[in-house]
Amino acid sequence: MPRQSILDQAKATTAPPTTSPLSPVHELGLDLQDQETRDWLMEPLPCKKAAAELNTTANALATYRCRGRGPAYIKHGGKVMYRRLDLLAYQQAGRVVPCS
Repeated sequence: MPRQSILDQAKATTAPPTTSPLSPVHELGLDLQDQETRDWLMEPLPCKKAAAELNTTANALATYRCRGRGPAYIKHGGKVMYRRLDLLAYQQAGRVVPCS
C-alpha cells in the first residue's frame, strides 16, 4: 500500500479533536483586541510579584522551577520573570470542577 494512502486512511479514522476548555483569557472575559489588556497579560513580573499573584512564596516558585513544575517562566540575564498570562494558565490548569 502506498504511503500516501496509509496517511489518508489514518486521517479518516482519527476522531476530531474534542473542544478544549476555555482559556483563562476567555473565561475572565478579557478582550485581546485591546492593547492595554495584551500589555497587562504579557507584562513580565518579578518572582515576588508573581508569587503574590499565586498566593505563594518566591521560594516555592524557585522549588517548582527546580523540579520542572509550576508556571512557565522567562529567564533574562539571570533574572527570572513570569508573564501574567502564564500565571493565569497555570492557575487554570489546576482548576477542578466538581461533579454534580
